[in-house]
Amino acid sequence: MPGALEGIRIVDLTNIILGPYGTMLLADQGADVIKVEAPEGDAVRHIGKPGKTPGMGPTYLYVNRNKRSLCLDLKNAAARAALLKVVEGADAFVHALRPQAIEGLGLGYEAIRKVKPDIVYVGAYGYSADGPYGKLPAYDDAIQARFGIADLMGRAAGDDVPRYPPTILADKTVGLTFAFATLSAP
Repeated sequence: MPGALEGIRIVDLTNIILGPYGTMLLADQGADVIKVEAPEGDAVRHIGKPGKTPGMGPTYLYVNRNKRSLCLDLKNAAARAALLKVVEGADAFVHALRPQAIEGLGLGYEAIRKVKPDIVYVGAYGYSADGPYGKLPAYDDAIQARFGIADLMGRAAGDDVPRYPPTILADKTVGLTFAFATLSAP
């Protein structure tokens, strides 16, 4: 059954949970999501008890359902050129790389806009490039700890021992916001 986003193509340079969760929501609504992975694959491929196929753990399968896949080593000029060909036919380009990393690959906003001027460009990363934490990765547990969620969970349990909620709270919340931001672009 076609979804509300049928006919929309999204080039997805996200990994782990935050980005793939957000693009999964878009794919579930009918968007043609093309997930681009490095040759070593997304690290989340190995989380959880694997099924019969190595590298296809349940978490990876969950957040990457309804997507197509493309393997490219974006440190290679020919691979970047191939990606830019795919971008030419896309409506949105999304990534979850730190600003320095995406610029270092030559895939920042201006570079993508040269190929597709009307592209919706969305970057999901934890901290402003110019802020004091700008060079740090923003994994779910680090965000929960930095913003006091682990402390609050301990207090709620009554023993003041920091602990994490039994879910990846930050990644799922930001992934939902990431999907909504992609849809909200003019």
